[in-house]
Amino acid sequence: MREHRRLFWVAAWLAIVMLAIKAYYLGAPAAPTPRAAWDYVRDLAAVSFVDALFAAVLWVCGTAALQLAGRRRRLARAITVVATAFGAFCASMPSPASSSSASSAAS
Repeated sequence: MREHRRLFWVAAWLAIVMLAIKAYYLGAPAAPTPRAAWDYVRDLAAVSFVDALFAAVLWVCGTAALQLAGRRRRLARAITVVATAFGAFCASMPSPASSSSASSAAS
């Protein structure tokens, strides 16, 4: 049960970090009005829903692997460590959209 909880928090924090990165790239809302705030939330949802979906898929695959591991504690621990490392690696990678815009801006 402890490994399932740890895996959930890995996926949750991965989604939060990826959302925060996208929010940083979007910047602040255009104006301090409710309409501008709503547009900002919609824009943020549009650019980050794939990241949240990726974190959910990581959690589902990790949970399935933990179910297959059964009562083997070392294997369950290894699955959690690999999922954590994979999540950290993916969070540190630049997105294809940001790297392509950075390379076009440099030229």
